[in-house]
Amino acid sequence: MPSPHRHRGPRAGSSTFIGLALTLVASGACLDDPLAALGGRVDGLLCAEDTGFPLPSTGLTLGGQQGKTDRDGEFSFENVPPGSTELVVNGARRDRTLNVEVLAYGKTTVFVDDACRGMPGGPGTGGIRGQVCNRHIGQVLRDANVQVIAAGEEILASTTTDDNGLFAFDALAAQDVLLKISAPGFSRVLALTIEEGEVTEVDLGQCLLPELSQGFLVGSLCDPVAGGPLVGAYVSAVDADGAEATDLTDTDGSFLVGPLAGGDAIVSIAGPGVSLSYQARVIGGQDVVVVEELECPSDPEDPIDGTATVRGRVCAPGADHDTWLTGAVVTVDLPNGDTLTTTTDGQGRWTLTGLPPGEHVVHIQAGSFSDTLTVTLEDGETLLIPDGECAIDLLGARIAVIDGDWDDVGSVLTHVGVDPTMVTEFGRYEWPESLFADYETLASYDIVFINCGTDESDYLATPAMQENLRQYVQNGGSVYASDWAYDIIEASFPDYIDFVGEDLYPQSAETGSEGVYAATVEDPELLGALSTSAISLNYPLGSWAMIEAVSPSVRVFIRGEANSYETYYPSIPHTVSFAVGEGKVVYSSFHQEPGVNLQQEQVLRLLMFQL
Repeated sequence: MPSPHRHRGPRAGSSTFIGLALTLVASGACLDDPLAALGGRVDGLLCAEDTGFPLPSTGLTLGGQQGKTDRDGEFSFENVPPGSTELVVNGARRDRTLNVEVLAYGKTTVFVDDACRGMPGGPGTGGIRGQVCNRHIGQVLRDANVQVIAAGEEILASTTTDDNGLFAFDALAAQDVLLKISAPGFSRVLALTIEEGEVTEVDLGQCLLPELSQGFLVGSLCDPVAGGPLVGAYVSAVDADGAEATDLTDTDGSFLVGPLAGGDAIVSIAGPGVSLSYQARVIGGQDVVVVEELECPSDPEDPIDGTATVRGRVCAPGADHDTWLTGAVVTVDLPNGDTLTTTTDGQGRWTLTGLPPGEHVVHIQAGSFSDTLTVTLEDGETLLIPDGECAIDLLGARIAVIDGDWDDVGSVLTHVGVDPTMVTEFGRYEWPESLFADYETLASYDIVFINCGTDESDYLATPAMQENLRQYVQNGGSVYASDWAYDIIEASFPDYIDFVGEDLYPQSAETGSEGVYAATVEDPELLGALSTSAISLNYPLGSWAMIEAVSPSVRVFIRGEANSYETYYPSIPHTVSFAVGEGKVVYSSFHQEPGVNLQQEQVLRLLMFQL
């Protein structure tokens, strides 16, 4: 059945607010004016009774008003009648009723659920909470013993994990501590800092059941600066499928990352004064040692050869320089053959420490775009490259853009500074034959952008073209497709994204209703760049293509609610990517069109550098 046509009209879920002009008469009678009974604002936090953790996306009613908590368990209501009011929390098994004392008009009541644990507490204190998983078997650890240990081995607090592997501590004095977790066949000790007024999250929950083809990478490291084990360093590994696993080194400098797909993987380790990169081969069903430094000197005689540091930022070269590039890889090849590697943070910043004096070439890679800069360092110098020199040189990549009726990826490329000479445009009817029929022509481009609303009929009817696209990505090419172009992705890469509707019928996923939807940024790099996990997605036109689910190897950037013409979906992927061989595919249900908001535009600009 053909999908409904797109139409313009009122946005789904929109509201019209009518202002009320109130005139107050100065007289004694005003003391009894009913306006004095107008309510106040209530901001609150709800938690699960069994775990004490924040309760996300949960319906509730307060003073006759209905709402729900956000992803952090927080909620807010305006104009709630003052006095004692019932807060009804919708539960899967039963509703829970709490009492809230609402302050008068103009005041804000702050309500914190008594069920909440792992809260900061009073002045000078903070909290700790987390989840523990035995990654080898992909199961949460129940009844594991968790201790918070201060200097001098004093046990400050202890607890056990619940049925979900969760634990929490309240109101601990702000200080450096050790977190010791032990269970039969499992033991870890992590160094943590309890910050005043903050909750330290310990994420040991990467609980994915390993497949037979997956393995783990392990290692132990010494601190080259301070001596002893390298404690609290961030370890990340990217496997042959492009999936990432992370860990923190514990108090003996050890780490374990996985499960990872069999094949070559890159391991990056970053900590104070340390930036290392290793290549390793993952073997299914095994723990492969990446690096093993078992005897760490307490006072190394020659901790590092280099004492110089260089810092900088990476941004897109658009006129405004307002797109800081997160996750860009920055490397320097040292004279002895070693490589120092780091990645940019959410604001595009990077630091390389431990460089010997002399001239060095810094290599910067952001997706298909690369650049180099040359620096000369003195012994012990810290060189700060000015922000005005942050722009990465985008020359060198060849880009094909397939025209469509609804998307305008060209404006996104222009904003981030892509030179028009790098771009070749293909008409919405001619592109299958002129670009995809000949593999060598297709392979001459680094990135292919497929706009929403292009004509797909010839491509979908030609298996040889689909095979050319698969080979193109397998050999390192990148593809970006949006909205209605989903049929191209579904036909060429059917195992990664499950779109709504019947796979064999083109256009069957185009059922999304226009409206503004609440969503969450799930990808750590994108989250760092946007500095918020909450995002609103505006779909100004209906009949947009909806994703129902994705395979475990797919990277989900944004997940949120959505309405089709028949069904409400509380949480589906909106923007995703996946790796195939050496290449990558990025797909987004929303795209550049009149009506999208600034957050969506920023996401689309950042996606250019994931290709």
